[in-house]
Amino acid sequence: MRPTTSSLIAVCVAVVLSAIAANAADEPIAGQATLVKAKKLPPWGVLPRLTEGGFSGLYPVAGHDDEFWTLSDRGPNGDTFTVASETRRPFISPAFTPSIYRVRVDTTQQRLEIVDRIPLKLPPGSTDTARLFVDGPARQITGFGNTPANTAANVPVSDEVPTTDTNDDGTVDASDATLPFDPYGLDTEGIVVDPRSETFWIVEEYRPSIVQVNSKGVILQRLTPKGQNLAALGPNWGAVPLQDVLPAIYSTRRDNRGFEGVAISPDGETLYAVVQNPLATTCSGTDSISGQTFLSNNNRSATRIVKLDISDASRPVLSGDFVYTLDTKADGTALSSELRISDLFWVGPDRLLVDERDDHGGTAAQGEPSTTRKRIYEVDLTKATNIQTLTADEQRCLDALNPTGVTGRGVAAGTKILRLDLGSTSASAEYPIGKLEGIVQRENGNFATINDNDFQVGAAAGTPTLYVEYGSEPPAQ
Repeated sequence: MRPTTSSLIAVCVAVVLSAIAANAADEPIAGQATLVKAKKLPPWGVLPRLTEGGFSGLYPVAGHDDEFWTLSDRGPNGDTFTVASETRRPFISPAFTPSIYRVRVDTTQQRLEIVDRIPLKLPPGSTDTARLFVDGPARQITGFGNTPANTAANVPVSDEVPTTDTNDDGTVDASDATLPFDPYGLDTEGIVVDPRSETFWIVEEYRPSIVQVNSKGVILQRLTPKGQNLAALGPNWGAVPLQDVLPAIYSTRRDNRGFEGVAISPDGETLYAVVQNPLATTCSGTDSISGQTFLSNNNRSATRIVKLDISDASRPVLSGDFVYTLDTKADGTALSSELRISDLFWVGPDRLLVDERDDHGGTAAQGEPSTTRKRIYEVDLTKATNIQTLTADEQRCLDALNPTGVTGRGVAAGTKILRLDLGSTSASAEYPIGKLEGIVQRENGNFATINDNDFQVGAAAGTPTLYVEYGSEPPAQ
């Protein structure tokens, strides 16, 4: 998920930050900028104090051609570790609040600046009890996981247990105490704006869920998989209205592989969200319908895009559930276990741009064999099968099948067309950062992108936050 060597950081500087970097993949660079004047994050004990970053998602600010909305994820964190079968997630700045950012791009000066920060918070009169343990404003949420396993509420496995350096020894390990779950915690990943109300729709990975947020950052409602409702989850979830309108099976998402991208129609009435990787349904043996072998999680390629009718935003309705096929090998297994989706953008009715990528920053020069896989596809869902119209047997373990197996079930996946290849081509060097996490197609046809620099934690130390805009000529085929 992160650049791993100092040589990669050098490539970042040489290939992207340098004014001589004229091309990337099949398109010329139309402009670029680097984040400056980022603020320090809340400190915790003797842990390193980090700065703003970790951006995910990108969406234009209406009426401002040089400005975009983006947002942080749950905050700087480390790799998980296990204590007595409990998976723990280290938080390096546990008081951090997932936040919306308004950023301004100046490609002439190559500067990306934050012009507004909107921390996510509960409605007035509410308190996030996690703040009793990590300080900070009482209404502001944390980035912590929500809950242990709760089969009665369609929570099949526990969220990762949050922890931090509670004994001030400069590391986070089994000797540290755990922190509480936060029912309101979010691992935010994608953002759009509803033009009718100027509210935000944000997707996140934990449940996975979709939240509606007003212009002040107040969470208005949360859309969850079927069964994850207030009656089942309990009164500790009561500050934010829950609507369990998403397919129940979405609760089987893999850890850190929930919703990663979101798109909205220009009239604000249709919303889409994509699951980053195929669901972790428990399936083994051979499919009796298609005759294909069920695949392990790392080999799966059939992930999901959900479609919601939000013409009445207070009563969202599930209107579609589709298969999106990640790139595969000849045998139908996923091209790489690291391949995943990181953002969506609406380009037409049931037509979306999809940011499909691996975790590697590219190091290949122009014309050399690619060392990274980063592609922007357009997916057409107009002829894709709405999975919710299938029988239970036809839906069972669909996510564990290769493309031949999906077709054998009578299911049509979305049709993909390559729009931009950011690997090495005869035209250019390749994109040098691992996590390309935000895409927008601008009114002039150009592609705007932004990366997640993981708050420069660990192996990502020194990785910049970059805005890069590419031209819009058709990619080489």
